Amino acid sequence: MLRTLTPRSWRILMTVDAVGGVWRYALDLARELVNGGDSVVLAGLGPQPTRQQAAEAEAFTTLIWLNTPPDWMTHSGGDLDALPRELLAPMRDHAIDLVHFNAPTQAAGFDAPCPAVA
Repeated sequence: MLRTLTPRSWRILMTVDAVGGVWRYALDLARELVNGGDSVVLAGLGPQPTRQQAAEAEAFTTLIWLNTPPDWMTHSGGDLDALPRELLAPMRDHAIDLVHFNAPTQAAGFDAPCPAVA
């Protein structure tokens, strides 16, 4: 398959939680992607970020918060079932090209017309 040599900007939706190392990893990755010309929407799960965390993220990207808990806060296998549906609105609203899940369990049941990585 022939691909263009012209760089392409991606609109990426990345899941994140505000507790522990995932937050720092996601912000560092998102910042580098934005610096490279992509746009990133961070979709948070679980406890809300502090004001300081939110301000840091919102300085260079869009931050939204979802109702689904992160996998490490679930009580049963079905607790993540709503995540694929919950991601549809931000995917549509931000014309997302790629979804980046910060945990493979979050990708279970995900079926969208764009690539996803976990």
